[in-house]
Amino acid sequence: MNFIDKRKGFFMIENDAIDNCDLDVYEFKAYAVIVRHANRDTQSAFPSLTTLAEKVGCGRKKIVQCIKSLEEKGYIQKVNRKDGQGNNLSNIYYVLPTPSFSEKLVVSEGNQGSVPEKLGVVSEGNTNNTNLNNTNLTKSSSSKNPFLFYETNIGVLNPFMADGIELWIKDTNEELVIAAMERALKQQKKWNYAEGILKQWANNNIRTLADVEASETEFKNKGANGNAKAGGRNERFNGTGRSNAQKGTRRGIQPTNNRGFAQTID
Repeated sequence: MNFIDKRKGFFMIENDAIDNCDLDVYEFKAYAVIVRHANRDTQSAFPSLTTLAEKVGCGRKKIVQCIKSLEEKGYIQKVNRKDGQGNNLSNIYYVLPTPSFSEKLVVSEGNQGSVPEKLGVVSEGNTNNTNLNNTNLTKSSSSKNPFLFYETNIGVLNPFMADGIELWIKDTNEELVIAAMERALKQQKKWNYAEGILKQWANNNIRTLADVEASETEFKNKGANGNAKAGGRNERFNGTGRSNAQKGTRRGIQPTNNRGFAQTID
C-alpha cells in the first residue's frame, strides 16, 4: 500500500483557527487561502479578489463579506494599495496572531459558570474592552511589521517598495527596517530616505538597534565636542583681535589724512 507523503507541499494553520468554531466554511477557506499565500517572514499576502473567489469557490461579493468578517474577528488586517497613478491594486492582507478560545469567550455576570451555545457573544459591559483589545492588537502588529508600519504611518506601498522592504528585511531584520522608517517619518520623508539610512548603516556595519543607538550617541557627542572647540577658537580669536587693535593704537596709527592715506606718527 502506498501512503501519501503529507510533508510535501503543505502549509500550517494554527489550531485555534479550527477550535474557535467562529468561522463559517467560506470564511475559513478564505482565511486558509490567505495564510497559504502569506510570506513567511512578513506574514503578508496580496491575492486578488478574483483569485480568492476562484480558490474559495464563491463570488466576489461573498469574498468581500468573508474578508470583512475575518477583520472583525481579528484574524487578518486589510490594507488598501494604489499605484503611482492612484489606481487600485490588490489589497495586502496581514495574518494576525490567531485569537484564542479564551480571548473570544466572554461570559456575562448573569451567566457565570455556564458556557454560551454560540461563541463570540459579548455582554454590553465588555464591548469597550473587546474594542480596546482589537486596537492594541493592531498597534502591536503595526509596530512589528514593517509593511504595516509604513502603510499606517507614512503612505501607500507600491509593489516596487514592498519588494525593496522585503529584501532589506532578509539582509538585516524587521526591527532595523522599522527604525529606519521611524527616522524617515520624523523628517517627513518616504521609503527612499529610509532606504538611504539602511544603506548607510550597512556601510558602517550597523546590524542591530543597539548599534544604531551607539552610532547616534557617538555622532551627537562628536557634534557637541566640535561646537565646544569652535567656541573656544572664536573666543581666542576675539581676544587676540582686541589685543592687536590696542597695540596698533599704541603704535600711533591714525585715521587717514585728506589724501586718503593712513598716517603713522613716529
